[in-house]
Amino acid sequence: SDVSLRVKGQPHAFGCAVSLDHDGSTLVVGARRGNVVEGSETCEAGTAYLYCRDTERMWPVAGTQIVPPPGHGDAEINFGYAVSVSGDGQTIAIGAPDREAETAAGAGRVYFYDGTGQYVADTGADEADARFGFSVSLNFSGQIVAVGAPGFDAGKGAWCVLESRAGSWPEPVWNATGEDASARLGHAVSLSANGLKLAVSAPGTRTVDIRTPDDTNELRHWSSQKVLD
Repeated sequence: SDVSLRVKGQPHAFGCAVSLDHDGSTLVVGARRGNVVEGSETCEAGTAYLYCRDTERMWPVAGTQIVPPPGHGDAEINFGYAVSVSGDGQTIAIGAPDREAETAAGAGRVYFYDGTGQYVADTGADEADARFGFSVSLNFSGQIVAVGAPGFDAGKGAWCVLESRAGSWPEPVWNATGEDASARLGHAVSLSANGLKLAVSAPGTRTVDIRTPDDTNELRHWSSQKVLD
């Protein structure tokens, strides 16, 4: 049935990102300015909300709030700026593109949760202003994720595809970086259900690249199949 989901209270960009699983029974909503309590402090680190339809296919009135893990709830990291739920509804990826890495401001980070909203793992970039996690996309099984970092190298941008091993996610290694200044490669990414086809945009050059891996057993090198302009 049709339903409108809202969160009462302070403005916090609820709905800045949304993602459904394959049968439309699990919904994740980003709220990149949501309040998070970190110790004795409350700040706008950002949150997300998980909604799961019940056996009568009705949506709950209130969703399960998802927050950054302890020690990661810094102000204005934009947690929830990008969200993706796997096709099977069992894995959730949430981008926080303004989370710093040590002294690298705006490096960005992606956090992974299970289908109930429990924290599992996270991974992130080391380069300042890369904005890793600006875009995220999981495959059906939730074992492969594509992540965009459009701020990398002063706005040239980059993207990577990562594969989970026993619940652990590796640190990012860029599969491709932008060649033109302000290309913003990785602004948007979309991964196919099997994780072997990727669409990635570079709005600064008005292009969308369709990529496939050279070796399906090793997702390091991806060939360009078609460029749309």
